[in-house]
Amino acid sequence: IAAVGLAGGMYVIRNMVWTEGIFVANDFWRGVKLNFWNALQAALFFSVVMLLCKFLINTTEFSFALGTLSKGQRVWFRISEAFSGVMIALAAMMSLWMIALGVNYKQGIGTLIKNSFLMTIGMFPQSIFFGFLALLPFGIFLLGDFLPLFTVIGVIFVLLFAFAYALLVWLDFGQWAFDKFINPKIEGAKVGRGIYNKDGTSAAEGGESAAAAEYRRVILA
Repeated sequence: IAAVGLAGGMYVIRNMVWTEGIFVANDFWRGVKLNFWNALQAALFFSVVMLLCKFLINTTEFSFALGTLSKGQRVWFRISEAFSGVMIALAAMMSLWMIALGVNYKQGIGTLIKNSFLMTIGMFPQSIFFGFLALLPFGIFLLGDFLPLFTVIGVIFVLLFAFAYALLVWLDFGQWAFDKFINPKIEGAKVGRGIYNKDGTSAAEGGESAAAAEYRRVILA
């Protein structure tokens, strides 16, 4: 179910980043049709990694609670727990890159996972920074432990702004990365969509998105 909203939302936000005209209702469902499988792949990938890692973490905590582990076993269990935490963080970053890659390029699941891993490792500091920036509104929930009011504010932010804000920040960053490392190597790919030059021109000029064409058809009908 979440993949439906994610597929439509990332398509609408991607067109906003490209500064193309958007027809929100039509573009949302067009995005669901075009990107549902990619969104589902990203969601399933993270869910499976999260489930496996949580199983390892819970197993570690349960084993420590029993108190039957030797010193060597305790060390290895702590290492597995730390490794699980790292894998969850890595899977989260890769899932974000899978979303950005999936809405821009047609790729199989294997290629998508490989490329998301390469983008995560190759741009690790930037990925951490923009991932943190994108998910910042969700962090308001953490402040609820100190002041219950922040829990209410967090719910309002998540319901109204958080998901759209996270997609906007991440897809904007992703588009910059693709323009820098990928699009210049693809024949016919546009570079700098949504970025206006000093003379007022843009790489998006000379074409019209499907959303803009639909908007023009409805207005002029």
